[in-house]
Amino acid sequence: MGVSTAESFESEQPWGPLAWRVILWACVALVGYEVIHFYLRDPLHYIIDPTEKSFGPYWPHRIGLWTHIGGATLALFFGPFQFWTGLRDRNPAVHRITGYIYLTGILIGGCGAWYMATFTTPRSFGIALYSLTAAWWITVGMAFLAIRRGRIAAHKEWMIRGYVVTLAFVAFRWIEASPLLGDLGSEARNVTIGWACWAVPLLITEVALQWRRTMGTARITTQGA
Repeated sequence: MGVSTAESFESEQPWGPLAWRVILWACVALVGYEVIHFYLRDPLHYIIDPTEKSFGPYWPHRIGLWTHIGGATLALFFGPFQFWTGLRDRNPAVHRITGYIYLTGILIGGCGAWYMATFTTPRSFGIALYSLTAAWWITVGMAFLAIRRGRIAAHKEWMIRGYVVTLAFVAFRWIEASPLLGDLGSEARNVTIGWACWAVPLLITEVALQWRRTMGTARITTQGA
């Protein structure tokens, strides 16, 4: 005679759905504020004041920097439309158009970033920027491949990863202004931030994406005779 037993381990949520919704919108508001603050403080002056004084040491490579800023601007401000569920459900055509604009921005912005990394000193910082550009293209490229193959869930997750990498230079400025790096010299500081600004947020994102699968309901079935 066979006996079957099942043990279920339920993951407990300390707060209800409303609390999680409030937390989500608070995070969205914080990210939105940081994006606008970053854009007004850093890249905007290259556009409204295209002079040698404005560009400083980047003046000889201003075309590459403009290319990067132009593409990254499209990605930065069209990316959020990809996470707007109401737009996706009510007007999928607009969702697709904004998605292609987002992809185009990353392609163009990545080319400019790759070019700028070639002339970045020290070379260790340039390598960090090469890696950031590769992560940008790969994550969004995987999102594109997933949707082309009809893998909706995978597409959504890769889009989240891709936008996290899109926000890398927003994170760069935030980390730069924090006391986390202590008394590192300017070269070591830039190289460290060049890696941390995308690798750390991407790791946190991956944990968040995999949390439910890892910590959710587990069922163990034991059979005996």
